[in-house]
Amino acid sequence: MLKPSSGLKIGVALLVALAFTAPASANLRQQRDQMRQRTDDCERDARRLCHAHIPNVDAITACMQRHVKQLSPACRRHFHHH
Repeated sequence: MLKPSSGLKIGVALLVALAFTAPASANLRQQRDQMRQRTDDCERDARRLCHAHIPNVDAITACMQRHVKQLSPACRRHFHHH
């Protein structure tokens, strides 16, 4: 059974995975590591700014892009090029 916070973490992981795909030349391990880092960097911001949109990945992504100036520096760097 998943803890209530597990669903959020999965949702944020999906958000990050879909919003920021790694280059095709990167291997699977690098992609997984990058996704994990992005999730770690952005999970708190997603909860704080976009909790009403969970678990809708597209809505969370749009919400975080709208609030990019309010994101923590660690998370914002993942949105820098968007």
